[in-house]
Amino acid sequence: MKKLLVAIIAVTFVVGLAANTALAEDRLSLSGTMRVRAWAQENYTDLNSDDNSDKENYWDQRFRVQTIISPAEGVKGVLRFDFSEQVWGSDDSTGVRPHAGTNSQLQVDRAYLDVTKGIVNVKAGQQYMGLGSSYAYDNNATGIDLSIATPVIVRLGYAKENENASNTDLDETGSNTKDTDQYYIDLTYKTDAFTIEGFYAAQIEGRSYDDTDVDWTGEPRLIGIMGKFGVGPVNVVTELNSFSGDASDTTEYTGLQFVADVSMDLSDQLTLGTFLSYSDGSDDADEIKITRMPNAHFGSTFYGDYGAFATDIAPLGVGDIFNPTGDESASGNQTGAMGIGLYAKFALMEELTLYGQLGYLAASEDIDDQFENGTIFGVSAEYLLTQACKVALGYHYLAADFKNDTLDRDDAAQTIAARMQIDF
Repeated sequence: MKKLLVAIIAVTFVVGLAANTALAEDRLSLSGTMRVRAWAQENYTDLNSDDNSDKENYWDQRFRVQTIISPAEGVKGVLRFDFSEQVWGSDDSTGVRPHAGTNSQLQVDRAYLDVTKGIVNVKAGQQYMGLGSSYAYDNNATGIDLSIATPVIVRLGYAKENENASNTDLDETGSNTKDTDQYYIDLTYKTDAFTIEGFYAAQIEGRSYDDTDVDWTGEPRLIGIMGKFGVGPVNVVTELNSFSGDASDTTEYTGLQFVADVSMDLSDQLTLGTFLSYSDGSDDADEIKITRMPNAHFGSTFYGDYGAFATDIAPLGVGDIFNPTGDESASGNQTGAMGIGLYAKFALMEELTLYGQLGYLAASEDIDDQFENGTIFGVSAEYLLTQACKVALGYHYLAADFKNDTLDRDDAAQTIAARMQIDF
């Protein structure tokens, strides 16, 4: 009942804001999307068609509303809701199937202040925090982002990842309530010709894995550099990331990865691109290879998922092209990967855009029963049905081989997806 009441209040608030937009257009902006998707997927769990448990056919939906309130110059309040983000026919958190009047599903994923004074900008609250290409560090958290617009743009960030059940931090002995925090610094230099960005991020647990009864999740570290430049119709984006830090008293985090993405506008209608990637592997029992930070990432970038459904399918798992089908919670069995891929975007007509992608990946480290090589293929189309309404259809294919595989993983993973969406 409380969740339902919150949802009603939120809807009333947003509708009220919309009703006053005409009276205060200079202070308020309202935007968002509503989408409905259909999915048919198979074999993504274990690449085995004999196991019917990973054949899925379902519909889902999401109604997203964002409002920005600007009470004064340089001052903003940003609020974003996701209403009724659910699979059709599923039960809500109360165990009630969400028919009319019973749906209590509401998520707030943006709620922050944004203040600019001269060269300084401060964002505080629940916000998106990304570094580089928004892959290696990709976070949606409560925290503070401070930006100083000198010739080299300086960003300092702090995110409260976990208060750990109490506002009180006890002493070391037996404490399980000390906070988990993340910090980052980002330096960016931009010109009309190129952008270069260097960044560092670290997680601080505030506790030790030697504490009694403490679920210590580790202290990963990330250092990265990204470069962007364009020469005529050619655009190049490159990024290098390195991970380190303690995972436990017996294991440490590791990972080195690089990607170069080159695209060229051959005409107003046709864009062709390619990516090259490398990520090292690890077969050491005292190492845990990671490719993202935090592990519960926001899903902003997936290189193995290009086109109209970009980031929706994520066929290679959390490690994407850098650690395909790998388990990033285990140690000593992450293969890494070397990859090459091609992609294309073609505006067949003003209302219709076609996309295609083909990629090949090979393991960097030979590990028994782990990924050896694989092929990804995808095609999709997006059509402007009417003003502010688009429909999309896509197909994605993944075939993978495993070294000395003792399991039956010989079947391709496939997805057919459809989407109808309005933007406002």
